[in-house]
Amino acid sequence: PSAYNEAGRGPGGAPPGYCGTGNAKSNGGTHGGIAGSQIQDRPCFGSVNFYGSVTQPDMHGSTGSATMMPVDVGGSGGGVIKLSVIGPMENCGIIGAEGVAGETGYAWAGAGGSIWIEAGSLDGDGVISVNGGRAGSGMGGGGGRVAIYYDVNQYSGIVSAYGGGIFYGGAGTVYLKRNSDLVGDIVVNNGNRVGQYAQFPAAHAALSSNVVVENQGVFRHIPGTSLTLLQVDANGGGVFELGSFTTSSKTYIPTIN
Repeated sequence: PSAYNEAGRGPGGAPPGYCGTGNAKSNGGTHGGIAGSQIQDRPCFGSVNFYGSVTQPDMHGSTGSATMMPVDVGGSGGGVIKLSVIGPMENCGIIGAEGVAGETGYAWAGAGGSIWIEAGSLDGDGVISVNGGRAGSGMGGGGGRVAIYYDVNQYSGIVSAYGGGIFYGGAGTVYLKRNSDLVGDIVVNNGNRVGQYAQFPAAHAALSSNVVVENQGVFRHIPGTSLTLLQVDANGGGVFELGSFTTSSKTYIPTIN
């Protein structure tokens, strides 16, 4: 496709105090990555609610909150795109489900939505994006979720689930799996934006996968749950924040803050 854009097609205009499915005073929306916050380790002021499937993403991004309704209206989250292609798929344009900015300076951005692609072969140099929205003066939305299944991958373009700024949200998740492989790769990449973190929903905590955290992405393990990782790599400022976990990793290079 040349353009397939579902930016801002998620829920919008939620009342003040909305962050993902929880309560917040003033934050962007949460989905795969937590919303941006002025207080680096207090996103949503104690109410952190990740949601959606890592491997079968099909949910909209959450709206951002706002400080004064109805004057301020938070930005809408990204929509949902699912493409099933029998045979080759070439993307030289934009496939996007990004969150958008709030309508005023005191309304925060929405989270990225979901893109799920199944194709025989994937080619092209375009953009596939579920980035969180960029707030005009405050808290950005968290990144959404992407899953791509393929037989042959020759795609050289961008696949991103970055958190939005100005106070950056956390990266969402990108799941890449060759159809013949038993497991796929989960990538948490924040595009060299220092922000919040990603976390798997509780239902996916035991998902067996290769995990790559890079370019200022941060992955935080849910305390008290087991996590089985086949291979773990931290590159380009990527950070793992891990509690107790099990791994059969061939490569284990964590940076723990």
